[in-house]
Amino acid sequence: MSVRGYAELYRMGAIRGDEDTARAMERIEKEAIRMGVLVEDLLALARLDEQRELKISPSTSDRSPAMRRSTCGRRRRGAW
Repeated sequence: MSVRGYAELYRMGAIRGDEDTARAMERIEKEAIRMGVLVEDLLALARLDEQRELKISPSTSDRSPAMRRSTCGRRRRGAW
C-alpha cells in the first residue's frame, strides 16, 4: 500500500489504536524512504543524461534526399 493509501485509511478511521497507528506510520516511513531513493536515482539519471554528448548520424537525420525524390515524383505527375 502507498503513503496515500495509509493516509486515507487513517483519515477514514480504519486505523485504530496505538498498535495499528504505529504499524501504519512505520509503513509510511518505509514508503517515503523508498520514494526518496527513487527520486535520487531519477536525479542521477538526469545528470548523466545532461553530460551525454548527442550524436546524430547523417543517415538517420538527413531526410532531404528522400524528400527530394518524393517532390520530384509529384512534380512529374503534375501533382503540383
